[in-house]
Amino acid sequence: MTDFRLLPFLFASSLAVAAPSRPAPAKPAPSVPAPAADSLLRVACDEDGAGAEVSINGKFKGECPIDIALAEGLYKLRVLKPVDALHERDFMQEVRMGSGVVKKVEVALSAPHLTEEGRRQEEVRRAAAAKAEEERRAAAARAEAERQRVADEAARREQAAFAAVLARAEAGDTPAMVEVARRYGEGAGVAADEVSEASWLEKAASKGDPGAMFTIGTRYENGIGVQKDYAKAYRWYRPCADAGHAPCVGAVSAFFLNGWGVPRDLAQAVQWARKGETLQSGRAVFALANLHQAGLGGLEKDMEKYQAYVLQAARLGEPRAMYYQALMELKTDPWPQEQLDKSRAWLEKAVASGAEGGYAEAKSLYWLGKFYLNGQGVRKDLKTAGRMIERAAQLEDADAMSLLGLWYMEEYKGENPIGKRDDKVAAGLFRKAAEAGEPEAMQNLAYFYYYGKGGLPLNQALGKEWQQKAANARLARAFAPFR
Repeated sequence: MTDFRLLPFLFASSLAVAAPSRPAPAKPAPSVPAPAADSLLRVACDEDGAGAEVSINGKFKGECPIDIALAEGLYKLRVLKPVDALHERDFMQEVRMGSGVVKKVEVALSAPHLTEEGRRQEEVRRAAAAKAEEERRAAAARAEAERQRVADEAARREQAAFAAVLARAEAGDTPAMVEVARRYGEGAGVAADEVSEASWLEKAASKGDPGAMFTIGTRYENGIGVQKDYAKAYRWYRPCADAGHAPCVGAVSAFFLNGWGVPRDLAQAVQWARKGETLQSGRAVFALANLHQAGLGGLEKDMEKYQAYVLQAARLGEPRAMYYQALMELKTDPWPQEQLDKSRAWLEKAVASGAEGGYAEAKSLYWLGKFYLNGQGVRKDLKTAGRMIERAAQLEDADAMSLLGLWYMEEYKGENPIGKRDDKVAAGLFRKAAEAGEPEAMQNLAYFYYYGKGGLPLNQALGKEWQQKAANARLARAFAPFR
């Protein structure tokens, strides 16, 4: 018989037996000890780096100089010293530490550079500057477009004005002919054209306009827009001189003095020069100066009168007198600044006087170019010197052509304001200057012939001939009277 009082116990026991056994709790893993900080990093700074912040792997350790205990491993050392709110200096280096070692790092701070905040502000500044530049360029483009619009409108007005005056000139209106000539000369309403200018001047002169007679006379005298022709120049000067036109009177006196276009007649030269003096003609007064210098035409040789007349003619605006007055200002050697200043002022006036590409402009440009080349009385300026000498050479000044040829010589070792070398160009310049009587050009042309340079044939006989001419020209120049 079953004792039901034992059933709960037996049931519990059976449950206990049937339940799966639980695993024993795991034992904690044994801990790994951290590497011992048995090494020493000695961060050394000079006076410049003293007080800089030292960090290892981004953690602040103190101020330099400092000793830092470290375990074996690889570390990132950074030393930082602020300069101001936006700039800093730093030093960065990877350091590998062994076990039980002492390592020293000498810190050399970088040049100041922007901090992160500084870089941010710099980016903002650059963006603002770029925007401002973009706006400036846009404004400049608008201004240029407006300038071009105004210029185009002015050009259209000038073209219309030229068309109107041309129609009157073609209908025989003398003042209109003079105006057409002026417009061709200045390029006003029409492309500049020296030949057309001279043609219309000649038409106006043929109708008796004194100003046109004088101007076309200067064109023929200097070969501007027409072939140089003293005889034609005189034929235009003479009728307006007879009419009492002061510039023409001065020109006629000079032509009789030099025998240009007419036989030389010193009596006529004196007569016309005296007449021109009463009319305040600078060129006539300058003719009187030359007559007194040489004692010609019955006038006494008198250098004081010569110098007085040169100064008077220069003050009356005669370009040749301005040039000679410039030379007379250079009284002592070496030239003091005061004399150089006065000389340069007269030379600049001669160039600016509208000398029409004649002798005075060419010589004045040459001398001014030499002043700038050598820094005499002015700051040395090779570019300006080169430009002036080239222009003087274009006007066929012999001294300028000779100097320009020297600069073109491929063997020339001196200062070269034009920056070009070409023996063929040099040979052409030397030939033109030599034929005009310049001794140094003769000597250089002789050298080119002697060695067959610059495209010239090797001809030693011709070289010797030019060398002798050079010697004779130097001798003649040395004994020539000052003019």
